[in-house]
Amino acid sequence: MRKFKTLLAAFLSVVCVFPLFACGSNSENVEVTQPTDTEFTIKGDKFSVSSPDGRTKVELTLDANGELYYKAIKSDVEVVKYSKLGMQLDRADLSYSLEAVKSVTSDIYYDYDNISGRNAHVSGAGKQLVLTLKNDGHLIDVTVRAYNDGYAFRYDVRSEAGAETATVVAENSEFALPERSDLWVMRYVANTTANYSSLHNYYSYEENYYENGASQLGDTYYSMPMMFRAGNSDTYALVTESALIGSGFYGSFLQEQPVNRGFGVLQTVMSPAGADGDTTISLPFTSPWRVCICGSLKECVESELTEAVYGNVEYWKPDDYDDLSPEEQKVFDYDWVEPGIASWDWFDNTEQSDYETHEEYLDLAVEMGWKYIVLDAGWQHQKGWLQTGTLVNADLAEFSEFAAKAHERGIKVIGWMHGTRDFRTREAMRATLTKLHKHGLDGIKPDFFDYDEYETHQGEDKANIEWYETLYQECARLEMVVLCHGANKPTGERRVYPNVIGREAVKGAEFSGAVASFSVVNSMFTRALVGPTDFTPVVRPIAHNLALTAGQCMALSVLYESGIGIMADTPETYLDEHYKDFYSTLPAARDKTVFLGGEPERYFCAAVKSGDVWYVAGISGARSSVVKFDYSFLGEGTWKATVFTDADDKNETERTEKTVTSADSDLYSLKTSGGFAVKLVKN
Repeated sequence: MRKFKTLLAAFLSVVCVFPLFACGSNSENVEVTQPTDTEFTIKGDKFSVSSPDGRTKVELTLDANGELYYKAIKSDVEVVKYSKLGMQLDRADLSYSLEAVKSVTSDIYYDYDNISGRNAHVSGAGKQLVLTLKNDGHLIDVTVRAYNDGYAFRYDVRSEAGAETATVVAENSEFALPERSDLWVMRYVANTTANYSSLHNYYSYEENYYENGASQLGDTYYSMPMMFRAGNSDTYALVTESALIGSGFYGSFLQEQPVNRGFGVLQTVMSPAGADGDTTISLPFTSPWRVCICGSLKECVESELTEAVYGNVEYWKPDDYDDLSPEEQKVFDYDWVEPGIASWDWFDNTEQSDYETHEEYLDLAVEMGWKYIVLDAGWQHQKGWLQTGTLVNADLAEFSEFAAKAHERGIKVIGWMHGTRDFRTREAMRATLTKLHKHGLDGIKPDFFDYDEYETHQGEDKANIEWYETLYQECARLEMVVLCHGANKPTGERRVYPNVIGREAVKGAEFSGAVASFSVVNSMFTRALVGPTDFTPVVRPIAHNLALTAGQCMALSVLYESGIGIMADTPETYLDEHYKDFYSTLPAARDKTVFLGGEPERYFCAAVKSGDVWYVAGISGARSSVVKFDYSFLGEGTWKATVFTDADDKNETERTEKTVTSADSDLYSLKTSGGFAVKLVKN
């Protein structure tokens, strides 16, 4: 990084600027126009690509040493300073002595409907630059996209000799932050409490999100997503990865390297979480996307870029799809995937083999008009499961009877399973899931992807990432939904596997008093923006010793989006007339999400629309906050607003009603760790 500055003057004397053309690309799942190639061989070249609205611009520079750098600008604010790009392989160094071969620019478009997500319909456009470079008999395409709400880049690597394998020495993708930037990040902290002597380094994205200065990063690993403010500006950026599933690559973290210590330059590195060191890739190879959403906080919060980079991708179909019958093919339309709210009795009853308790929560789901019931570890009595990966001796009679009752009453059943232990091979997975599905299981909650006592795969190594996809596919064949726990962060995979409707990877209510409100607020600007988030919210925090107020707990059931919303409190709480009508129409399938205000560490407020009902919710962090917003997002007419605010007792809420219109505004003074929630129904 330092070397680049000394060479910049020499570079400027020979720089050649190549204009962008409205030309095309062969990029998969992207609508483009006809391509035009620009050929050149002179080093010291400079390229740029700008978003359709012109506010996002990415500039690439190939310096005199053949090293590729980029910088990103949003509305005249330098979001990322000159940062390295490229990959180092054992067979070729594709980060140094690079020779430019060609560049191709194109327009890209996306327009799709979501089965689950923060918005029912997503559309947009961008500009794409594909820069092809070569070294050591290998080619690397650096694809950079500029969108109105950010940018993304990835690598395509191939050998002139044809198909081969290679070992990744390093990925040189950097994010050089402006001086005085503040970050909101989750630090990697190895979990060392495992009972397995060989496993003391696993991680499931269940730490707090802290504020950090760009000059104080040290050698800590930081997880994605992470958000930062660009210097002293009002421009923010969120960095994450997308399209990890199916890439043949490992999960990545961010870390400042020794050569850049103290300069705020984060490099994309292999996750330390139990990784097996398997850095082998098959050429040709396409990396995951490195995504940077940037702009105002409203732009960042409302962005869909983590999933939108997939473009107009089709849902997954098996290789033998064309040989299937029309009825069998219809499975892969995924019309059977139904977002919905679920009752869950883990907090209330840790002995999950107690089907009498399950019956109570089944009654709750029916009474509330919810879609699912989730049974946690123990529902299958664990007979014949451990260390076998089969169901040969499992006693499923009681479960089968329960599932039949649930189906008769319109409720689908999801069961907890160990994500690796219960399936030792793909064949065992298929046999196990097939048998469970025949007995009435509609989906699974696979857990503990962060470690495997058999060490088949760990954390986010390649084998584990491939295992996620195997599980998604086998569940899709059987019309089963998936809710991952003990898992890595989502990377946009529900754009290909819409049956993956929920995910943990957050420090949720299961941690009870260890949940910090400042971290919850920060997660709204980070984790909640990249995919479904299963926080398992409760209503009255006293039952589980949460440090949050009842108002904040209610707000979280609105603010965290998930295709399956897990309601973790008791039947008596939800059936209380004080709360019942609020939770009975709580949305899992959302039409629209609108950011109404907030600031990392301080507070967050947003509105969610589902059908003809709007919900508004706000939360505060470790300090009290004043939240003000207007109702301009509402349509015409008057709306009945049912408002829940914190009572003097933090474990209770006060309920009031009033009438509002789109011309009105509201102001709420929130307690420390407090919150409010509003349900709006048109009169």
